[in-house]
Amino acid sequence: MLRGSFATMSVVDLLEWIERRRVSGRLVIDGEAVTRTFTLDTGAVVWASSSEPTEQLGQILRAAGQIDDQALAVSLADGARGPLGARLVEHGAVEPEVLRAALLTKIREALGDVLAWRDGLFDLEAGPAPPAEGVRAVVTIADVLALAARRARRWPAIRALIPDDETAFRRVDGVALRPAPTPAAIDDARLLAAVERGATVRPIIAALGGERFAVLDRLAELVADGALELCAESEVEQTPAELVAQAERLAQDGDWERALDRAARAFTTAPDHQAVAAAYRRIERARIALLARTLLIGPGGRARIPVLRRGGAELAQLELAELERRLAHAVDGRWDLLTLVQHAPVRAAEALVVFARLVDRGIVELT
Repeated sequence: MLRGSFATMSVVDLLEWIERRRVSGRLVIDGEAVTRTFTLDTGAVVWASSSEPTEQLGQILRAAGQIDDQALAVSLADGARGPLGARLVEHGAVEPEVLRAALLTKIREALGDVLAWRDGLFDLEAGPAPPAEGVRAVVTIADVLALAARRARRWPAIRALIPDDETAFRRVDGVALRPAPTPAAIDDARLLAAVERGATVRPIIAALGGERFAVLDRLAELVADGALELCAESEVEQTPAELVAQAERLAQDGDWERALDRAARAFTTAPDHQAVAAAYRRIERARIALLARTLLIGPGGRARIPVLRRGGAELAQLELAELERRLAHAVDGRWDLLTLVQHAPVRAAEALVVFARLVDRGIVELT
């Protein structure tokens, strides 16, 4: 066990020592009102977690539009053990390469941000390398240190314009948006949409896939150009309790789709809150029961058979999640929906929800 503060051992020296000694185990760093935990494997970083909700993998994928609340909630509620990312891939909610890119960004940016902290405490516990589970992402410390060195000159200018992560922004009317001076992985439309929602720095970063430095750099450019100005007002996010109350009201009105959406959002924000988890599961069961009555049984009590309404070439061009694509390809015009649901690679309830989406989009028709 190695414990200390940045005053006794700089974070750069600590990371270089970890890489040089090829340390495996767990590194916890506290500072800047955030606790970050890094999993180490022979001197490289293979996982990062954070006490800040907007930096958690599920929230980054959700905010960046890679998954929706319902898909995230299903993976959180499946009762399986193991990394969330592996479960998301198993459920077909996200492609493996999309997940790997998100994990690499999450690790890289978490380490890079720690290197910019002035004060902090660290706790290093050496131990066996963790077993590889699901999609694996490996970030070398040398690469992060080199990247941090290239960014170091820019940080003072960024912080002079954006003092902290609680900062919100307002679009300035009449000021044209100047293109970024260097190519960057920042979608200005998505960034400005987050600004319009009244988001502060952390939610904006999450909305751009966790690209912390690139987002702050672009925000600082826009502030310097006068296209954005700092403001104190920001949108107050609904609490999980408020979302559950809204979901319950919508359920009472029979608006099950919107009710499940609100309940799923509450659950993904607070998956360990028992009352929130119970409300989500209760509303999910009610929606599944409704779908079962309307989708599985046709007139006269006969089983309904799904038929594809899109050809193979057209299906390949549609934006479908992996699970949606797999279930669509299982439709052959002979097997009834109940049989397909029962033999799906996921829970029958989840498969039924996916088929409902395919029907709503006109990809599948029930005969």
